[in-house]
Amino acid sequence: MNLAVPTGPALLDFTRALCAEYREKGYALTLRQAYYQGVARAFLPSGDASYEALKRVISKARLAGTFPLGGLVDRTRRVRPGASTRCDTKVDRA
Repeated sequence: MNLAVPTGPALLDFTRALCAEYREKGYALTLRQAYYQGVARAFLPSGDASYEALKRVISKARLAGTFPLGGLVDRTRRVRPGASTRCDTKVDRA
């Protein structure tokens, strides 16, 4: 079965629902974990194109304020208190 890489709105909706599902269970996902869940659930085809599309859509949505900054976590980076970020106060950080 050959899957096509979903479009931006479909990727965003899938990722929002996935994050909510895992948040209800007390977990926070990384971008890579969201990608693997998409592949495991036959929503995304396996491959660099799918991962890059997901990364691009989530990044743009975060900057636009339509995806919560805390929706996906990055366990490899630390933000120092008072450090400058691209946060916008209107964005839901939950």
